[in-house]
Amino acid sequence: MLRRIDGSGIDDASAATVGCHPLLDCLDIPVLECERNGTVSYVNQAAERYIGKDASRIVGMNIVDLVHREDRARFSEFLCETGKPWTCDIRLTAEYGTIKRVRFSYSGRMMPRGRLVITATETLTADNREKLQEYRAALDQNPLSVVLIDSTGTIEYVNPAFERMHGCLAEEVTGKEYSVLRSEYLSEDQYHTIERTILTGREWKGEFQNKRRNGEVYWEYAIVCPIKGDDGAFRNYLILSEDITERKRAEHELIAAKERARRADRIKEAFLGNISHEIRTPLNIILGYAELLQTTMESQEADGGREFLSEMVRASQRLMRTVDDIIHVTRIDVGDYSFEKKRVDIVAEVYQLVMEMMLFAREKNIHLDFTPGCGSLFVEVEPVTFLDAVANLIDNAIKFTREGFVVVDIQKIDDTAVIRVQDTGVGISDSFVEELFTPFSQEESGSQRSFEGLGLGMALTKKYLNLNGAEIAVKSVKGRGTLFTVRLPALE
Repeated sequence: MLRRIDGSGIDDASAATVGCHPLLDCLDIPVLECERNGTVSYVNQAAERYIGKDASRIVGMNIVDLVHREDRARFSEFLCETGKPWTCDIRLTAEYGTIKRVRFSYSGRMMPRGRLVITATETLTADNREKLQEYRAALDQNPLSVVLIDSTGTIEYVNPAFERMHGCLAEEVTGKEYSVLRSEYLSEDQYHTIERTILTGREWKGEFQNKRRNGEVYWEYAIVCPIKGDDGAFRNYLILSEDITERKRAEHELIAAKERARRADRIKEAFLGNISHEIRTPLNIILGYAELLQTTMESQEADGGREFLSEMVRASQRLMRTVDDIIHVTRIDVGDYSFEKKRVDIVAEVYQLVMEMMLFAREKNIHLDFTPGCGSLFVEVEPVTFLDAVANLIDNAIKFTREGFVVVDIQKIDDTAVIRVQDTGVGISDSFVEELFTPFSQEESGSQRSFEGLGLGMALTKKYLNLNGAEIAVKSVKGRGTLFTVRLPALE
């Protein structure tokens, strides 16, 4: 840190010899030595920095030439008054034409050989004073804690936000070493890292714990940056900080919530493995033997138990579909569902689905029709999930239609493939349409409902379509029928 020397009240007699020049170089204010005719014979380092020129470029020129041309005549009059002290407020032309308002001061006593020592201090205009007041007001009203430290490490200013955050008054810290601000929770290494960073002219930012005067511990985020003067030297250090205790608490709660979610996902994965082994395995055995018995009884034309076995097979298949739906929905939610998209002709594939469901429609006396608007239409999808979703729409249309028809239609509209499944079934009420794709939701509930199911089919259908980049929309009139529309990008 630099030790600042106050240059006020310079005695001309003390600068009577060239040996005093090193002392003048230590001053923080500009000092110029000139002949009676105005020729500059010496400038200190502060004057070099202020004017923006090396001493070699200033010494030998007339001091009047440094003054703005409109102020030169007035300044020349003061320069002739060597027998009494004077001050003169003028405009100084610095390097690159920069205009600075400055007050030149002369003590009234000449040095040996008739030389004058003139000091310069920058003056504030009314506009500058007003701007400084605005800046001070902005700092005072800033919600962030603001601390200004000078080049010696002394605290010059703190704003009201600092007082609130640290729990102390400004007069308790201003004028003291900045070390009084050090957090007891910072290690020696951390503290020295901050110091090394800012002393090399770089900005430091970070968060750490701190303690208020009342002993309350809180989290603080701070930015420490050096402020340089026009000469490139460090003039001040600025510390901006804020209380981030609530944010840290929220982050902690978020991390805890994520950990709970990961734990829940692990439980789900374990559940999937268990349900697959403990339920599907016995069901497959029951279903396999039931179908074997059914085939045997049919070949032996044994009518007595055939109906019972048919019910057993149907019930087992229903239970197997329910278990599969639960597993598939859970895997998608957990993110444990990987697939690979392929180029698929949906006209050919959907035609096969319609043919497979033709027997189901005939058993219910439902007319099932397929009306494609083109011979082929290619899309990029994962075949199993996408076709399962379309099959579920067709199956539901037949299932919920007591009489009438089901029509499956495929069209290409601009760059979009459109699949429509329309029926004349029971329809969906306006109030339930919003819940249609929610897992385990059914318009009718309880043991007296008209149709079987767990309420997972439409939820799984939408999830499958979303995985394949497809959108689904529904229009329905209760008692008259439903239209499902699926849209996805078509390939060339």
